[in-house]
Amino acid sequence: SLPFLAGTGCVIDTDSGPTLTQTKEIEAGKIEALLAEVRIGVGELRIAGGASKLLEASFRYPEKIGAPEVRYEAAGFRGRLTVESKQGKHSM
Repeated sequence: SLPFLAGTGCVIDTDSGPTLTQTKEIEAGKIEALLAEVRIGVGELRIAGGASKLLEASFRYPEKIGAPEVRYEAAGFRGRLTVESKQGKHSM
């Protein structure tokens, strides 16, 4: 029984303009196994279990940096979830 993330908070604390908020939700569907990658270069990340969906996320980010990219692919009973900030792409 999946749900993977109950809530994700990503706050990138830089002087990059106004702070915006974006929410993302992804249904679990019929997957039974999930590979999840979360890459953020700076800021704060909070992850908790207990969601009714595979992903229920709220992102706060500076306007100049932009929202984290959320990608999800499912094949059969397996899924792959990637959450990556533009800052995180250069830090790993």
